[in-house]
Amino acid sequence: MLSESQKRWHAAVKSMEIGYGGVSIVSRAMGLSRTTVTQRIKEVTSLDETGLSQPRVRQEGGGRKSPMVKDAKLSRSIEKILSETTAGDPMN
Repeated sequence: MLSESQKRWHAAVKSMEIGYGGVSIVSRAMGLSRTTVTQRIKEVTSLDETGLSQPRVRQEGGGRKSPMVKDAKLSRSIEKILSETTAGDPMN
C-alpha cells in the first residue's frame, strides 16, 4: 500500500541496510530499475528531515491529457449530440 515515492524510498533504505550488492537484490525483489534505486539512495542521503514528506507523488501536469484538451472538435460534437436529444426548455 505504498505510493510510488514511498516504494522507491523503502527500496533505497533497504539496499543501504544490506550493503554491498543491496541495490541488485532489492531492485530484483521489488521490480525496480537499478538506476531508480541508486538515484533514490542519492536523494535519501542528501535529504534533511523536511524533505522526507512530499505533498505530491507525481509532478503537476503529468499523465494523460483530457480528450477535450486534445481535440477541440470533440467538445462541439458532444454539445451538438446533446442539444439534439434534450427535450424541453433548457432554461427551466
